[in-house]
Amino acid sequence: MTARAGLTAVADGALGGVAGTVVMSTVMLGARRAGLISDQPPERITATLLDAAGLHERGKRTQDALAALLHLGFGVTAGALFGLSRRLRN
Repeated sequence: MTARAGLTAVADGALGGVAGTVVMSTVMLGARRAGLISDQPPERITATLLDAAGLHERGKRTQDALAALLHLGFGVTAGALFGLSRRLRN
């Protein structure tokens, strides 16, 4: 595999990760509005991480923004790794 092919696979995977994250976020927002869930998993994970780091005093908007960034970052990273692993397998 060439370096160019590897970078293309990573970029394609990252874009897929963004798309998947946006779709999943939309589903979670719909579930919250329908009363099926109270907090979205990225919000709970972020709150747990911030508490574990000793950052107990924080604004809701700050925590929500960080949760969104972490969720997107996770989706992009997972997608990029998936894209690369598929390319390496073929």
